Amino acid sequence: MCERESLARELRDIISSGYAKECQETRLGRAALAVPIRDSSSFVVGGLYLHGSAAKVQPDPDLVRFLVDGSARLTGLL
Repeated sequence: MCERESLARELRDIISSGYAKECQETRLGRAALAVPIRDSSSFVVGGLYLHGSAAKVQPDPDLVRFLVDGSARLTGLL
């Protein structure tokens, strides 16, 4: 992403959806989904991500929910 407005738009989408995604941006045939891990004050202290085949790693609701639930479980440990 080279243009400031493109980056701002992408960040707004990530904040709105609660997860980030990339599809074949860093490696052909690979994709990733990521969610934030927050501490008890809701401060982002890390991330949880899934990286794999672009054919399988898609932002479908069940997969996103799986990551969000995992992130929530980790939050309780911080």
